[in-house]
Amino acid sequence: MEAIIAKHFKPDKVEEFNKRFSLVKDLANNRFTSPEEIYQAHPDLITPQQAQGIWKNYNEAKVQKGGLQVVSAQMANDLLSPTISKALNLLLGIFIPEVRIPIKVGLGFIFILSYIEKLPGIGALVASALDITATVLPVWAVSLQNLIPPLVALIPLPYMNFAGMFLGYIFSAVLLFMAIMIGISRKQFGSAIEATAGLIPVFGPTMMNGVKSVNVTAAKLNARRIQIVDQFTTLVNQIIETATQVGQETKASLQGLLTEAVRASGPPKIGGKRFSRRTRKTSKWTTRRTKSRKH
Repeated sequence: MEAIIAKHFKPDKVEEFNKRFSLVKDLANNRFTSPEEIYQAHPDLITPQQAQGIWKNYNEAKVQKGGLQVVSAQMANDLLSPTISKALNLLLGIFIPEVRIPIKVGLGFIFILSYIEKLPGIGALVASALDITATVLPVWAVSLQNLIPPLVALIPLPYMNFAGMFLGYIFSAVLLFMAIMIGISRKQFGSAIEATAGLIPVFGPTMMNGVKSVNVTAAKLNARRIQIVDQFTTLVNQIIETATQVGQETKASLQGLLTEAVRASGPPKIGGKRFSRRTRKTSKWTTRRTKSRKH
């Protein structure tokens, strides 16, 4: 952090930045309970009127952020579903309207459960029932794969062990296929892919656990990345808003600091500028015409 500040700020602005950064840290730690406390803690930095505005804006930001956290928490353990949904929307965008509309109508029948869940009145009840069903079906499938083979093996006939494995796979496949259909129709592609992995013979339960672990871990890492960028953006924006006496040069430096942090925290980009900043030298062969002009 200090290296980035030294890069973007002149020495005479570092002290001013540290004061404003201290104010933002106090706000982030919920140290204040009223605008008067904000002014008493930093009287040399802000006026009472500015303290009132900071207190109002800060409380409104907390309310809005809380609402966004509730929405994002629904997808906190599933990265595949929003990624695939976004990819489908982008894929539909490449078609002309005459082709896109019939495809959307067909997808509307496939994703019918996702629309029923949003209906007023019965939507919440249907969503609760589907949640229970989608959770129970994979558990039953794994249980059948583990219980049926030893039970069938008790029959005193040859090859009953293999017959039990086959029956266990058939019964579990039926339940997993139902879970796949429910997951796709609800646009919960992560659950559908997890159930699909369970259809692999012998290794199905292990593959299901592996897909689920990778999906949950990737979703948490992505949520942390977004949280870091959001917190840093809020931090710099609050510094800019409270910096009423800061010149245009310092504001431009803060904007450059925000851009660099977002770029460093975001996903890597393919292509773009070269790593070296050295000017590329090109050498050309002198033609006969050039030589003749020199003579």
